[in-house]
Amino acid sequence: GHSSGESTCGILWMGHYVLYLMSYLAIAIFGIPTVVMTAAYIQIGATLYKSIAVRRKLKHSGGKESEGSDDRIQVIRLLMSMLVLFVLCWGPNFIATVFWLANEDQRLFGALNFEQGKSVVQGLTILSYANSMLNPFLYMLTSKQYRGAVVILFKACKSRQLPDKRQLGATVATVETSLASGQHKAPRV
Repeated sequence: GHSSGESTCGILWMGHYVLYLMSYLAIAIFGIPTVVMTAAYIQIGATLYKSIAVRRKLKHSGGKESEGSDDRIQVIRLLMSMLVLFVLCWGPNFIATVFWLANEDQRLFGALNFEQGKSVVQGLTILSYANSMLNPFLYMLTSKQYRGAVVILFKACKSRQLPDKRQLGATVATVETSLASGQHKAPRV
């Protein structure tokens, strides 16, 4: 373990102060954002779901259903996927770090010694940073428009020419229309 005042990786280990700092960071960087994102995404999802239900009622009562239900479902899936990915990438790091530091002999979950625990925490830190790297792939999996724009841009890179609006076609037209009208048919990424 580390005694008070010992330095590792530039961190001065000062008794329980490191535990307090990491606990604070776990709450400030993981806990609060998770609660806020969950509440906001539930509210957004509920609003989008209600608008889908209203559109379906209009269609069944003989009215004309406007387009956009699929886009709204896509947004709901994207938001929930982003939340799950955030929790899966950031949660294990903070949980393991706090448990590791809280244990007097600094054995992670009572089984791993200090060096093993440090390696696990470092690996979990890399996982938390991977969250930012994984988001564009998540957008590609959940958004047809984003996927189409990425394919067009990669083709343009291959030919070393920037695509014009005709090449981007419906993707640019949809984004421009939604931005101009203040309505967003697809998630802004």
